[in-house]
Amino acid sequence: MDEYLWAGQELYHLYLGFVTVTHVLDEGLLADTGSRGILQFAFVDFGRVLFFEEDHKNVKHKTYSDYLVFYQEDLRNKAIQKAKTAEEYNRLRIQKLQEDERVKEEALKRKLIAEENRKKYQDQKREPTRNVAGLVEANNRKLIGLQGKKFTTILVDNQCGNILSSKEILLKIKKEHEDKIKETVKKRKIDYLLHFTRLENLQGILQHGLVPVSMQREMSINSIHNDEERYDQRRDCTSCSVGFPNWQLFYNFQMRDPKARWAIIRLKTEVLFSPQSINLYCETNAARVLSRDQDLRKFCTYDAFESMFCDSIKTNENKLIQRDALSIVDYMTTDPQAEILISEIIDTKYIESICFRDVEDRKLFIQFYGAAELNLFDYSILDYLFCWRKDFKFWEKENRIG
Repeated sequence: MDEYLWAGQELYHLYLGFVTVTHVLDEGLLADTGSRGILQFAFVDFGRVLFFEEDHKNVKHKTYSDYLVFYQEDLRNKAIQKAKTAEEYNRLRIQKLQEDERVKEEALKRKLIAEENRKKYQDQKREPTRNVAGLVEANNRKLIGLQGKKFTTILVDNQCGNILSSKEILLKIKKEHEDKIKETVKKRKIDYLLHFTRLENLQGILQHGLVPVSMQREMSINSIHNDEERYDQRRDCTSCSVGFPNWQLFYNFQMRDPKARWAIIRLKTEVLFSPQSINLYCETNAARVLSRDQDLRKFCTYDAFESMFCDSIKTNENKLIQRDALSIVDYMTTDPQAEILISEIIDTKYIESICFRDVEDRKLFIQFYGAAELNLFDYSILDYLFCWRKDFKFWEKENRIG
């Protein structure tokens, strides 16, 4: 028994909760129980009221010896699982190093090509320009013909082809609606936004913040993307949920790769009022509402934000769902796939905390990336965020984009 017990070890007692071993004796042990002080326990108590792990209490054991056999098997199984997980993480780490090397090589190639093009341009500038007088005369004729005419400037997003208002106009709309949105955030007691990501991406997020996909290559940031196709066409934005993660999409991603590990970032609501970013409020999955011909101005308004908490919503299957029937709290969006797209880099100062599914995920992250950056933030184990929302039965048959 001595090989399984040591001073300082935590055990679980069926009636006293967690106790800490202070001394190991010949036929038992002494443990600090907290409020009841140090008590003595016999080895025969194991499997009946004393356990190595809290979840062991759910398994019936006839004798102390039976429990020891069970515990040894449990240790073996966990060791095997840990070895498999470590092997997978090592493979991903090597893959990341290889990808970093590839990115560096591509950056060097682009630099050499840019230098070559610069030299060519300089050589061309030294050559005499032909027909300069003719070109100047033609341009003058065009300018004279355009005088007195009025023009409307239309900005086209190079990424998704949408006809958009300028960033200045969108920021102005955001500013105009900011106070009313702040009131709703306070009234509904919205304390944070949520963003889920692969565990491999967490280190980069803790260092650089949440960087949109469109900016990651420029900053030499490698990451695992959840959605390569991005039907919402907004690679220049980060998707966030209110109150609870988009469990429908999250579940799909987890099913695609059951071995993947995840983390959830909780963001302070102050991120919505960052002066440089634009927020697009979508009452359902952004891929459904941000069509290519959509003017984004209406998604920056208070009405768009309020629509995320609408009284009723019509589903893909033309089914009407009433918010009252869902029995959800005020800070949760009516549609579990409602999201806020935030442009620009979300600074680390807006990160409230990091959520892990279990202690093992936290240990694995620290094992491979260290705890230096993680210790700068609050972090906790919140397994319920990695599951489904309480109203899932209303939505489980819905077929959504993504």
